[in-house]
Amino acid sequence: MKEKELLLEILIFCISIAAISFLYADNVILTAFFIVISALFFRFWYRENDLRLYLLAAVLGSLTEAISIYNGAWQYTNPTFFIPAWLPFAWGLAVVMIRKIVDTIT
Repeated sequence: MKEKELLLEILIFCISIAAISFLYADNVILTAFFIVISALFFRFWYRENDLRLYLLAAVLGSLTEAISIYNGAWQYTNPTFFIPAWLPFAWGLAVVMIRKIVDTIT
């Protein structure tokens, strides 16, 4: 059972990376993608504190990137306001999925 769960978690992670790689130029589609994936995650795999972790990662990850971009560390091809609109959702999902993968393999 854990192998199946791990495969699904890694698949979601890989699909998210592919979506960023291929859809980065369209903020609307990529933002919608991450909203849908996040909603599905919370509908089917939600555990206690997942929402807190998701929101914390979304805020802190995005804030860190916005500050770094403001200071010239790097830039995004298609930002909405320093960062792309989809980035907070990607940060939230990535951190929650990493925790789920770690929990599954330990």
